[in-house]
Amino acid sequence: MELLGEFMLKFIGSYLLGLASGMLSAFILKTNDLRKHRMLELSFYLLVMYWPFFVAEAIGLNAIVTILFTGMSARHYASKNLSVESGESSKLLFRVVSHVCEAVIFLQIGLSLFGLQILQRRAFPWRFTAWTFLACLIGRGCSIFPVTFLINLRLKIREKFDCRRLSSCFDLSNCQDAD
Repeated sequence: MELLGEFMLKFIGSYLLGLASGMLSAFILKTNDLRKHRMLELSFYLLVMYWPFFVAEAIGLNAIVTILFTGMSARHYASKNLSVESGESSKLLFRVVSHVCEAVIFLQIGLSLFGLQILQRRAFPWRFTAWTFLACLIGRGCSIFPVTFLINLRLKIREKFDCRRLSSCFDLSNCQDAD
């Protein structure tokens, strides 16, 4: 019970810190007009995304949960107070950073395989690795194909009933299905 209480305290504290950070950044961006200084505006926005991580680490909260909720609340509240140029630049910047970090993580995982003690003993479990790889492919196929089918079905239904695509319908209140 004590473990559950500590978990809830850390989770709720991390959530509140992330939410407060995003809302505070929105308030600062709204009250201080930084739109004329794009570099300062983008730098502040980037700093706001990362300072809660360090604060959470310092006070013993979960920094990953904090940064997750900071990003969600800042995206919802603060990004609306950015200039159009800074908003586009921040999207591009975060996409580049996430792509580079993902590549580094996969490179690190791949390169760490060669440092395993199993490879040095020449007893690498090739059959186990092949079966694991096959199971991952099957699992991915079982999750991707049904979801893709449902998304495409939804898009077809939306396209069929979208009145704006019908060339003969100019008044949306009188628009009916073309079938």
